[in-house]
Amino acid sequence: MVESLGAEANIFERYGVEHYAELMFTSVGPEYRGQGLVTEIYKRSFDLLRAKGYPLCKSSFSSPYTQKLAIRFGFTEHARRKFADFKYPDGTPIFDKVSPAEQEAILMALKL
Repeated sequence: MVESLGAEANIFERYGVEHYAELMFTSVGPEYRGQGLVTEIYKRSFDLLRAKGYPLCKSSFSSPYTQKLAIRFGFTEHARRKFADFKYPDGTPIFDKVSPAEQEAILMALKL
């Protein structure tokens, strides 16, 4: 799934970069949500990536909460897929236990 989003986004050509950082999914347990933990993780990650000379970072966001946070940070959307569209060759859904809140993944990138 993530690979097909990446191919569609075509980040190297779109941004004219030779390298970029890729952030992996971020998740916080229900008892810790709403405390700004993911915001702080992202801020520190961006600071580190800038210090290391990365021109760009990308990530796939599946949660509506992290999608909104990514937009607030200035991420730009480049590809989107509904989980229901991913099926095995026999037609069986790959993601058959998706939460009602998380219906799609969005690949986004941020210039650092």
